[in-house]
Amino acid sequence: MRIATLAALFLLSGCASDRIYPKDDGSFYLAITGNKESQAHDKALKDGNAYCHRQSLNFAIIDIKSHYRGASADTKLLTSTLAPRDQFGRPIEIPQGDEDYKVELNFRCK
Repeated sequence: MRIATLAALFLLSGCASDRIYPKDDGSFYLAITGNKESQAHDKALKDGNAYCHRQSLNFAIIDIKSHYRGASADTKLLTSTLAPRDQFGRPIEIPQGDEDYKVELNFRCK
């Protein structure tokens, strides 16, 4: 019975996201990855705001950091030089990965 009650409270508290983690100081941590920095940044802000909104609280950013985790400029140059070519001899663009950028957001719900 006690486990069922705790599980129900967990679900009702808006903890459905697998990317939002509570911290000891009462704030929250959220990490989003994406192939474009702006998309990952916007998604992090949207998810953090939605998390607080579900609890009828205001979203407050503590800090937000962005990290590029994709290929280096040298690797991109090398792959574009060695990339397969189309029928006109132009290099075929190699798509970026889904996790080239990681945005980490620390926030509070007030």
